[in-house]
This record gives sequence, C-alpha cells and structure tokens, in this order.
Amino acid sequence: MKKSYKELLTYINTFLSAPGNLGKQVPSLRMLSEDFGINHVTINRLIDSFVNQGILERQKRKGVYVKKIISSASSSGSTSLKKIFLLLPSASSFPEIIDAIKCEADKDGYEAVLAISNFDSETEQELIARFFSNIEGYDGGIFNIIYLDNLIQNRAFFAEQNRIVFLEQCPGKNFNAVMIDNYRGGTLAAEHFLAKKYSDFIFVGMQHPCHVNRQRLQGFKDTIVNSGNLLPDKNIIEWDSAYSSGINYRNAALISLLKQKKRFGIFAFNDLLAAQIYEHCEELGRNIGRDLGIIGFDNRDFIRYLKPKLVSLHINRAAIGVYAYRLLQDLKKNGNSVLFNPVVINLSPVLIPGKSV
Repeated sequence: MKKSYKELLTYINTFLSAPGNLGKQVPSLRMLSEDFGINHVTINRLIDSFVNQGILERQKRKGVYVKKIISSASSSGSTSLKKIFLLLPSASSFPEIIDAIKCEADKDGYEAVLAISNFDSETEQELIARFFSNIEGYDGGIFNIIYLDNLIQNRAFFAEQNRIVFLEQCPGKNFNAVMIDNYRGGTLAAEHFLAKKYSDFIFVGMQHPCHVNRQRLQGFKDTIVNSGNLLPDKNIIEWDSAYSSGINYRNAALISLLKQKKRFGIFAFNDLLAAQIYEHCEELGRNIGRDLGIIGFDNRDFIRYLKPKLVSLHINRAAIGVYAYRLLQDLKKNGNSVLFNPVVINLSPVLIPGKSV
C-alpha cells in the first residue's frame, strides 16, 4: 500500500534519532521506494539533504550510513518549536517582505529561518527538499518559488501540508497563497501608454523562464491587442539577466529597435531593467518622455535618481509579508485544510506617475 511522504519523513527521523543506529546503514533507495511508493529521485534528494547537514555519510560502493544522531526534540513533531521556514529567490530583491515577516514573527516569539535560492532552479529544489527533510522542525513555511517545474515536482508533498503559504505563485487552486496580480500590472502599463496615444510597443523581460515575467507580458500584450494595436514577437526582448549582467550590458535587439526612431512605449519587467534601458536611450540620443516612454515595475528607491522620473508600478511588499505571516498563523491556529478551504489573497499593483511617459 502506498504511503505518504510525511510517513517516510517520520520513519527516517525516527531511524536517525535512535542512538543504537549510529554507524548503521540506511535502508536502500529500492527498499524505501517499494515500502513508501515514492520514486528514487525524491528519496535520493531527501537523503542528500541529510548528507549536506552532516547527519548521513555516503560511503563509496557501500551505501549511506548514519554519521550523527539527531535529537529527539527535532523529530518529535512538537507544536511549540516557534520556527517558520522562509524561502525566497533573493534577499536584496525582497527586503520589505523579509523585514515584515521577521517583525511579525518577533512579536510572537517566532524565528524566521531564511533560505535564499539566488534565482537558481537547482538551489531552489534543494532548499525545498531541505524543508521536507526536517518538516517536523518547523511550525510552517512561506515559499516564493520561481520555477514552475519545482512547484509541479513537489506538488503532492505540498498538498499534504496545511501550514504552508505561497507567495506570487502556487501549485494550484487548492493552496493558500498571497498573490501579486502581475497580469493586472501589465494591463495598467499598457493602459497608461494607450491613454498617452502610443501605438508602438516593446516589452523587455527576463531571459530565464519566470512565471512573473509571463504574467506581466501577457497582461501587457492582451491589453494592446484588444485595443487594435500589435506587440510583434521581435518587440519582446529577453534580457540576459538583470541580476548579473551589470550596468555595462548592451542588448543588441533592443538597440536595433531603438534606432528605428519610433515613439515606442517600453514596459520593463522591473525598475533595474528600466534603468539600463535609460542608458541605452542616452547613448542613442533618444529623449525619454518625448521620443519614447518607459514604465518600470517595483517602484524601487533608486529610481529617484533617474531623470526624468520613472513611471513605475508599486507593490506593497511589506503588506505581502504581513499577510503571509498572519495567514500562516491562522492556518496553524484553526487547522485550516488546504483541500477544502484554501485562502488566496490577491494584491494589485498601483501605477506611480512620473515623467518618463
């Protein structure tokens, strides 16, 4: 009979907390897979998480052995651990969310254990596996998962938990989440350009597959097309990662479009990209606000240094953090079932006026 992932975790935690098992070999992947009905890849990731923590040790051609016994307190499933797991793609990109969650957690005597994936899919999956390998050590988790494959791959495990809140993207309709209406953000950007009589458009987004990028683009494109205008594929620019390319990066496709001297309405995935588009325009002698328009996203502090002032879409990220933490505590208090009574909070961005359009 197929068992649950939680039962597998309970079994492994019990095995690792028994003093007599120090130095003993852990049951093989095949045995665990047959007993619990879970695939080898998932079990192997779970084992790897314990290896990375120094609890298990892989011995070449011999198997996996118990290197250190974990305390019974960490595997007992106590409800008074006062710890929550917080997974985000970046610390520098989400300071308001982190600060808000930590502030709320401090009031209740909770510790927010921060895990950062650095926009890397494999790291993100490893951190998810780390959470599940020690799920009894947390009172719940708040997850901002960037890569759709990681959501899909872990969907069954997430479905078994009723103390998890997702940010921006969740595995399906039966999950608890605090969502940003990124589609609405794209719509607001397009509507602003259309109100200013723009008829040619460019979207500058991220190169890596990102659901937020897709949602903002789709809202932007749908609104443009519904108005009787077009957003050709060649006008959808993929940037070579705003997080690593630096200020000297030059996008040949964008430069080619800007040389056409059209009055483009340019919607940037975020303010950092918008700032780099400013540099392209300056080099090409394009006057922002007169020759073309630019709209960013996030309303970051640094945009006050951009001239002319950037039009940007503002997200109250501090509110996201507060909503997520309070929702998590409500789930813990009320025992809310994600299968029968999911809670989804949607927050819409607000357009902050400027002089760049």
